[in-house]
Amino acid sequence: MGKELKNSNEKVDKEKPYLNLELYRVKPTDHYETPTKMLTQTINGKSYTIGTLGNISMVIGKAKARKSFLINMMMTTALAEGVSYGMFQCDAPDDKRKVLYLDTEQSKDMVWRAVNRVCKQLEISNPNMETLALRSINPRQRLEVVEAAIEKTDGVGLVIIDGISDLVTSINDEEQATNLSSVLMRLTEEYDIHIMTVLHTNKGDNHARGHLGTYFQNKAETTIEITVNEHDKDISNVEAKYSRDEEIIPFAIRINDIGLPIIEENFSTAAKKDKPKKGDISQEALWKVLNQAIIGGKGLQYGELIKNFKGGYLKVMNDTIGDSIIKHLIAKAVLEGVLLKDDEPTYTIYTLGTENIEG
Repeated sequence: MGKELKNSNEKVDKEKPYLNLELYRVKPTDHYETPTKMLTQTINGKSYTIGTLGNISMVIGKAKARKSFLINMMMTTALAEGVSYGMFQCDAPDDKRKVLYLDTEQSKDMVWRAVNRVCKQLEISNPNMETLALRSINPRQRLEVVEAAIEKTDGVGLVIIDGISDLVTSINDEEQATNLSSVLMRLTEEYDIHIMTVLHTNKGDNHARGHLGTYFQNKAETTIEITVNEHDKDISNVEAKYSRDEEIIPFAIRINDIGLPIIEENFSTAAKKDKPKKGDISQEALWKVLNQAIIGGKGLQYGELIKNFKGGYLKVMNDTIGDSIIKHLIAKAVLEGVLLKDDEPTYTIYTLGTENIEG
């Protein structure tokens, strides 16, 4: 009986080789080399990791945020010698310098344009890269082609998948998200490559779309977000939204006169500016809001004033505001004489103060 059980276990192991625990065992006496940095940012002599061999990274951003141009820069960096764009570098060995570019969204002519941007930046006609346009096949077939392409591309170090949402039928299907990330993580380890994925963010916020985005963000070594600058639409800001290492230094890119991405040198003016706090409005703006709230100079009780203040703030400032900030601004208005307070025996009436407010 014991012998039969032993034979049975051996049979199970042969049918399920992944149950061999020795494949996953980590011992204190093991020795592991420091992961090779495929892509880094180097500023003032300090190196920040973008992606290492054996890992996944993700670039996220809304449509037209210039994600493809940022990817373009990463491919150029992987293919070039030395420092690219004044701050990026590839530390991979020569036998890991080939780029595999897999585009799932664009037509072949658009993908061709992206490849030619790389050629122009490198000033060579035939860079060390393979490119596949996969728009014409379905999600299951695309994933099969991705795996086959990685297997058959000798010397590949950087794999770009633009975009991974086209490798599933639904971005909110947890099973597909889990399966896709498992496949890509296996490929990074099996072939010692770095896979950089591209995914859109939600229209209403800057979160990566669906269960797919959430899952990949949790698995990614680095998640880089690119957004159009609020103050200059010709510039896109780039920063690390999540990183397992020290985060890269934020930078900005723009497209030059010949259609190539470059680093925006004057990033101090291009960087995101903190929005002013809703409670930090000028005396003039506060009076305008109150003038909308207290129409015709009629006095209001406190509760009515708070209610009307919201409408006045929305009309003047084109934004919403909460009760706690309204109470703070009412107190400020009273203190500065913008709002007059008349204490009746049972309640308080608020009326507008002087219109002679300095801007």
